[in-house]
Amino acid sequence: MKKLPVFILSAVTAFILAGCGGENSSITPSDSSDVSSSVKNSSSISTTDENQTSSEDSGLIDDKKEVAAQNEYVTNGVAINGTGENIRAIELYGGSFDKGSSYAKTINAYKETLGDMVNVYNMCIPTSFAYYLPTKLENDYASQYDNIRNIQSQLKNIIDVDIYNTLAEHSDEYIYFRTDHHWQPLGAYYAAKVFAQRAGITQFPDLSTYESVVYEGFLGTLEGYAQSNELAEYPDTFTYYKPANLASLTTTYYDTYFSNPVQSNLFFDDFEMKNAYSTFLGDDKEIAQIDTNVQNGRTLVVFKDSFGNALIPFLTQSFEHIYVCDIRYFDLNSISFCQNTGATDVLFATCMFTCTGENGDKIADIMNQ
Repeated sequence: MKKLPVFILSAVTAFILAGCGGENSSITPSDSSDVSSSVKNSSSISTTDENQTSSEDSGLIDDKKEVAAQNEYVTNGVAINGTGENIRAIELYGGSFDKGSSYAKTINAYKETLGDMVNVYNMCIPTSFAYYLPTKLENDYASQYDNIRNIQSQLKNIIDVDIYNTLAEHSDEYIYFRTDHHWQPLGAYYAAKVFAQRAGITQFPDLSTYESVVYEGFLGTLEGYAQSNELAEYPDTFTYYKPANLASLTTTYYDTYFSNPVQSNLFFDDFEMKNAYSTFLGDDKEIAQIDTNVQNGRTLVVFKDSFGNALIPFLTQSFEHIYVCDIRYFDLNSISFCQNTGATDVLFATCMFTCTGENGDKIADIMNQ
């Protein structure tokens, strides 16, 4: 597979993401000083290296649909494709098998340290690149599918939450923003459903039981970087979903040392439109504790980047307690935190730029700090 040179993709992605989110979706070109996650290009895959795999030898098939190119072009690390209300900005992906292998090794270390009484889950979250990059451009970039399979091949005693093909099946739906690098809450719902199945949750409410909230006119990070007049003319619709047990939830926010608790809301509806994705949990630089009305004795700790935020509302009817920790802003020892909170389940939910990029190192860092 042909790849872009390392320095090109490292440079362009460094100006867009700080581990899939920066300060949620408030990144503008002037925020580049806060963005430190460059994603390295994958080296050539050796067929003799038992730690690497590809879609051809994994026994699994990439279910991505064919995507036609329509007025496509690349600018500032962003591919633009389509016209009118179908125009879409796609952040380009480099990927690194080496980084993916390090990520898998780290997740394995969590399981080994936490022991048999704690379920450890891996959810590698594809970005829109995985499904909407024009097919004719695929050979120019790394494959998120192959990088996911590389990680999966090295997991040991981890419950893998494979959402790639599930999202591919729904890629004709509005599961990713067209102007922002995040997924839509609808995509997170489908992913949460797969997680619930893997976690043995038998009662997972249908989306129809949630209250939907709709906002028009959202323009996200990629619109800012692409500087596309046509993209700006066709902003996103932002739809999110409030669970039926919302009134029964107690949500408490702490600083990154798990101190100074403040009781507040799970959703923040009074956001500025440019920060619409911040409606979930507000500021990433906090630890959130959600106590629910579920009585099943299960406590879930979620280590995430900003993609993980959209999952949380769909988990409040499945676990008794949920702790949400952003790997970029966590100042405790993560193993001790899981033990002290009585975690029965630990989920790593990060996008592919984290799983195969520099921010993946933070998952190991917080384990040892």
